[in-house]
Amino acid sequence: MKRMVYLAYQASSVQGAGCLRAIDYATEEEVWDQAYNEKDYAVKRSAVNKVHCDYVFGRMMKWSCEWHRDTIFFLTHNFVRDYQSFCKKYPGNESLAKAAIELLGIDALVED
Repeated sequence: MKRMVYLAYQASSVQGAGCLRAIDYATEEEVWDQAYNEKDYAVKRSAVNKVHCDYVFGRMMKWSCEWHRDTIFFLTHNFVRDYQSFCKKYPGNESLAKAAIELLGIDALVED
């Protein structure tokens, strides 16, 4: 999950006033902490097993997913460049997941 968030972050562009909060060289752990703990808000609103990436260090991502045991549920579909600028590189959840799996050295993506 962390790797997917980080890849989407790296492929996202800074939007509008996001330039005031932009961090160009955030680590995977920093990006995960910012997204998972919803630090763009005063209080974390999502469940423990959910990550919501709204603005992460100035980059508009508007992407969410949750997980249970061995299953990931993507809550954001039909990416739009105005909101998910990372879709230029990763046009869908499957391409983002496959890139993360490949970088982690896992052999297969299981589909139902």
